[in-house]
Amino acid sequence: MSKTTRTVCPFCNLGCELGFEVKGRDIRRVDYVSDSRNEGSLCPKGNAAAEIANHRKRLYHPIIKGEQASLAEAIGYLRQRLTDFKPDEVLVVYDASLTCEEAALLAAWTRGAGYENLAYVTLGPESAFLYGKSPATSVEKITTGEYAFIVGDAFGQDSVISGYLGKAKGDNRKFRYIVVDAFETNTSHFAHRFVQVKAGYEGLFLYGLYKHIASDKVDLESITEACGVEVSTFEAVALMIRNKDGVLVNAPSRGRSFDPFLTHAAALGLAGVLEQMRYLPLGRRVPSGVRSSFYSYLPMLMGGRIKAVVSFGAYFPWGQPQLKPVLRKAEFVAAGALFIPDGRFELELVLPMTAELEKQGSILTLFGDAELTGELPPLSGSLPAGEYIRRLGGTVKPVESLVGNHEALDDAAIDERAEALVSYKAKRRRGRDYLLVGTQSAIGFLSIFAEEAWVKLSPEDASSLGVKDKEEVGIETEQGEAWLSTRIQPGIPSGVAVVSTNHQPSLALFELGTDSATGEGLLKPSWSRIWKR
Repeated sequence: MSKTTRTVCPFCNLGCELGFEVKGRDIRRVDYVSDSRNEGSLCPKGNAAAEIANHRKRLYHPIIKGEQASLAEAIGYLRQRLTDFKPDEVLVVYDASLTCEEAALLAAWTRGAGYENLAYVTLGPESAFLYGKSPATSVEKITTGEYAFIVGDAFGQDSVISGYLGKAKGDNRKFRYIVVDAFETNTSHFAHRFVQVKAGYEGLFLYGLYKHIASDKVDLESITEACGVEVSTFEAVALMIRNKDGVLVNAPSRGRSFDPFLTHAAALGLAGVLEQMRYLPLGRRVPSGVRSSFYSYLPMLMGGRIKAVVSFGAYFPWGQPQLKPVLRKAEFVAAGALFIPDGRFELELVLPMTAELEKQGSILTLFGDAELTGELPPLSGSLPAGEYIRRLGGTVKPVESLVGNHEALDDAAIDERAEALVSYKAKRRRGRDYLLVGTQSAIGFLSIFAEEAWVKLSPEDASSLGVKDKEEVGIETEQGEAWLSTRIQPGIPSGVAVVSTNHQPSLALFELGTDSATGEGLLKPSWSRIWKR
């Protein structure tokens, strides 16, 4: 006899509740929980939850040097290998797949073992959300406003938010959508005012608006020239949000912005000067209890001072192909994995991880803490991070408190970032005439419903290249090349090529850089060469 289990969708920070129809370990389908905050609504990521739990590529046994092993063998092997290194040569890593309780346990275990290096890793521009924090919100606050000011393709990436905002619009005929983006998207189609900026400069526009509304001295002329908008646009948008109740939604994407930290900092600033504005930093969840960023350790890895990397997350390093050459510098790498990863034999040890959907514990959402129930049966052969830590054993020394977030960027740091972006010139080599930017729709999540092996081009650029819709083109950046199917789309600016960062070969085209001020990893828009096959 089947039963319905309930838990929280962990794939973005909205924390929607969902259910599963389960018979034994057999997960029949996703069930829609009507008596929940999201009233049963789910985006494609939530609808894919059963596919993820049942995925044919789920990893159900450890792998040691390319060979299948038992859990006991893998844990013993990890315990032994760690004794081969000095404590300051070991880097312990975690990501957002850990519950708040698991992150605290890992910090206590790391301290008890004497390891000096504990780092979180994020898989996208949401790392900016860790710098400063807006208060938890409520559905009532989102659904009763007079406007929604959206940066990015929020409806395409996390579509449940469109239902919340649609209710606000349905209850108020004067409700208005303002959208800022570099090209037309699912979200911009709903805009009463669409502010189209140059690709990568969304944050600079938001900064200019923040300074304009705060009546701070700022050179709007240079900002408008860099962003590609008119000076009058700032006051036009200000009139739509000043002295009104509404929400600012920031929905970043990998490879989309030159400085997502400026976007987030300017959004926090706007919400500070407009008392009736609520800020919603929307996207993938970020780790709880932050320490240092993994990317700040890259110089130590490249220089040989870090010799062992041990990750207790489910997604690192599989979501970032750019890290492969970096991790080859380490003598020993152990990592958790949800799926059988491509190139898994390059790592000495791979541990099968329990999916977040199968865990019990708390996670952070825009609405505050939410509880994963643990009612969904875990995949046999997998363990959650907390259980691996407990089985490894050793002294556990609780940490008094884990920092919830880093300090917000101060005004001087924000001004410095804006000035740098005004004068920023992306590296460009001869023959690379197309600025490659990323998008990450919910429908392409983990390639379950759509592969998204495409590049979107303007009709003008497609004509110049001599390609028709769905014909293949080659794309080359300094990182490599890929063959993708063309999608000709009006609303894409000439000279801009849009690819899906859900698609691993497309994601690998972007260069991994490090933000100099925060030490966080960044995938910025990159110049590319495109040719017809």
